[in-house]
Amino acid sequence: LKLQFLYLIGFVCGLRAPQTKKNRQKGREKDHPTEEGKFCPPPLPAASSPMSVSEEELPALLEKFMKYVEQEKEDLVTKLHDFQREYTDEFAGLKLSPGSEEHRLEWTDIYNSYIEILESRLETFQKRHDVDAEGMLQVLGYLEAKFPDIWSPFEALLKSTGYMEFSQMLSEGQCLCCGAPFYPGDEGADGEK
Repeated sequence: LKLQFLYLIGFVCGLRAPQTKKNRQKGREKDHPTEEGKFCPPPLPAASSPMSVSEEELPALLEKFMKYVEQEKEDLVTKLHDFQREYTDEFAGLKLSPGSEEHRLEWTDIYNSYIEILESRLETFQKRHDVDAEGMLQVLGYLEAKFPDIWSPFEALLKSTGYMEFSQMLSEGQCLCCGAPFYPGDEGADGEK
């Protein structure tokens, strides 16, 4: 499921992992040919119970998703702010220019913990409504296309799921939820208690 979540995030954000000789898995070149340095999306992992959401089902499923988000929002934001308070100091002063600093292994562990928080919420919704990763892609794509004013908070949160963006946000004191300044001693990202 983690791979499905990361693919979902990458797809929604328009991110693609560069395919090079160094990071290709042996034998994949034949199935997914790319030229050196070109970008290629990874294949969507097979879901255990595929479900394609029809055009007619999208509005109802989006409504369920938005209700779920509204129910979970306060708890998720609290959890993310607590997480950020706990780990902000780990990334303080990190220089993110290319080749400027080697990233420590524990930073990857912290990042994976962050992804797990988000992934568990997405997984709960998917199980509750029998939706696979492809169905979630459809729902999020529909949300982005039909309701761009509602989409922006999701886009901000999704941005924080890339490792470099995540570490940059922590090192620069930006809230992982919304990108606003984060004040670790306060209750909210915008400084309100």
